[in-house]
Amino acid sequence: TASGLEASGWEAALDAASSLLRKALAARGPEGIAVIFSPRQTNEELAAARELFVDRLGIKQISYRNPWEKPGQEDALLMKSDLNPNSRGASELGLEGDTRQLLEASAGKGLDLVVIFNHDLDSPEALELLKRAGDVIYIGTNWNETSRLASVLLPGAVCAEKDGSFTNFEGRKQHFTQAFLPLGESRQDLEILEGLSGRIARWNS
Repeated sequence: TASGLEASGWEAALDAASSLLRKALAARGPEGIAVIFSPRQTNEELAAARELFVDRLGIKQISYRNPWEKPGQEDALLMKSDLNPNSRGASELGLEGDTRQLLEASAGKGLDLVVIFNHDLDSPEALELLKRAGDVIYIGTNWNETSRLASVLLPGAVCAEKDGSFTNFEGRKQHFTQAFLPLGESRQDLEILEGLSGRIARWNS
């Protein structure tokens, strides 16, 4: 393709993502990897991603906010400037971090790998910082400026194509059910994470 990515099946794509993780960990350990979660992921997806990348692989360079994202309008009632449905859930799961600072590390001590969930970091500053990272694994729903930089792209399902819950700004969990099957070859994040987890479990076998 024009982006330099080659089409492949899911098994090959997950193998490639697993190989990049293993290579980065072997090079410098968890310090060489950053993970940017998304406040558009469900609570269940965020919890599974945290268990894999933080608890299991020991990655501490994490965040979930897009500091370049333009805020929406806000009123004194229910409208909030944060347009993401699950920022409260991501925060409660302990995924706070400074995204800009994480990416700036690639210009300093360097990052061997950045894993990004469903963000379009489309500002010139963000894209320039991302280009300095060794590799990018992108898990998301849309083709965008961030996914164009990916070494491995894993297409995820949109909200209407999965079950789960979000935590609203008041701290209330809101559950929803799947309305449509995932489009094309896309998969729910939980299925993608399960595929990666299984491959990581076989690293030492």
